[in-house]
Amino acid sequence: AISPSLFTALPQPTELNLANDKLLSGPVPPEIGQANNLCLLELYGCSLNGTLPDVFDGLSHFNEQHCEQPKLDLHFNQLRGQLPRSIGGMEGLPYISVANNDFSGTIPTSLYVHLCVTLLGFVTRACRHAPALLCAGTTSVSLTPSASPTTPSSTA
Repeated sequence: AISPSLFTALPQPTELNLANDKLLSGPVPPEIGQANNLCLLELYGCSLNGTLPDVFDGLSHFNEQHCEQPKLDLHFNQLRGQLPRSIGGMEGLPYISVANNDFSGTIPTSLYVHLCVTLLGFVTRACRHAPALLCAGTTSVSLTPSASPTTPSSTA
């Protein structure tokens, strides 16, 4: 399991790469929201499970001002449920991957307002056209393979 204290004592700025550690299992702790100095988090290929906590909006260092290649990479785990809206509050984050998990629901609007160019992480298990649709102004794209995307309505 990921120790919650790992995220509360990080020097500034910090790149944390624990990728492909199959012994790293359990849920992502909500204390990740206290990792104010984190600018790159690679937890892909682990054995993480459960839902993502909705605590990402306070992580302000995930941008090129604080990190050469800011990234949030959680692909190839067993994460499930809705994507937290707070991921969209990580302004300046140019790359996020949550592919090959079991997320459901829709991509939060707050996520693709400024992440349009690199939502490639949604392609594998979800709507294969998510990045193109998001850049075209789609308001939500289902993360379930059978649903169709919702286009913006003309009502104000």
